[in-house]
Amino acid sequence: MNTWKPIPTIDGYFEASDSGQIRRAKHFKNKSCIKPLAQRPLPAGYLLVALWHDGRTVSRLVHRLVAEAFYGPCPTGLEVNHKDGNKRNNRPDNLEYVTRSQNLLHAVATT
Repeated sequence: MNTWKPIPTIDGYFEASDSGQIRRAKHFKNKSCIKPLAQRPLPAGYLLVALWHDGRTVSRLVHRLVAEAFYGPCPTGLEVNHKDGNKRNNRPDNLEYVTRSQNLLHAVATT
């Protein structure tokens, strides 16, 4: 069973799960079905979701949304690192906030 947490930077309209999924947190246009949103890979390997927010579609990186839901908004000057180097493994236990320098060194070490 997945644990779902609200994503604070998008006003609680969306949630992230401990399996790396994103879904709407509230009913949308009278639709009662709340299922995970489709994710699409970017050429660099990261996963992206399209969210309908404030009357428009916005695209967001899944790993950032999951990290925000489970660890809070990203502190200034930090970014999200995938501990195992797998850009598609967006489980919270695989994500951490690090500096740009730490992230680059980790990327070189895991390639």
